Amino acid sequence: MLDETSEWEGYPSILDGVKRAHAYFLGNDQGVIQVVVKGEGTQAFAYAITAKARLFFVVDEFEYNVSSLGTPLGQFDPARTNYLQKAIRSNLLEVYRESPVPEMLPGAKHFAIVSDGDCVEFVSQHDPTILPLMTRADLISWVTDIGSRISTSFDGSFH
Repeated sequence: MLDETSEWEGYPSILDGVKRAHAYFLGNDQGVIQVVVKGEGTQAFAYAITAKARLFFVVDEFEYNVSSLGTPLGQFDPARTNYLQKAIRSNLLEVYRESPVPEMLPGAKHFAIVSDGDCVEFVSQHDPTILPLMTRADLISWVTDIGSRISTSFDGSFH
């Protein structure tokens, strides 16, 4: 359900200035989400985002906007140059504050990555880490490493 009372602000990062951002959610490795952002207007080929997330959800941009899941950030805007957002206030954070979660997760922050691909919202105690991937080879290497870590994190219980 749409949270019409939430307030969001741009979260300053090296993603600022990326035009026509397209985010790809790669997976969750033991509580750490992995996202790649590609776009135009930067020197980096792509950006790797990792964040230790207590809670996250990923949905296609079209579904995010038409199924009332989207935040008041609005629909994807190709002119937007700040795709990483932080909630000043959200229903999710209010629910957390009224539960035992603050004791388990002090300083929880609610972030959103809104793009013309995947839209990702997550709650974390920590700021996301964003690394520039300067070449296509850097991107392939990072994605391969993430895939390897995710596949080896299974304990073999899936046969």
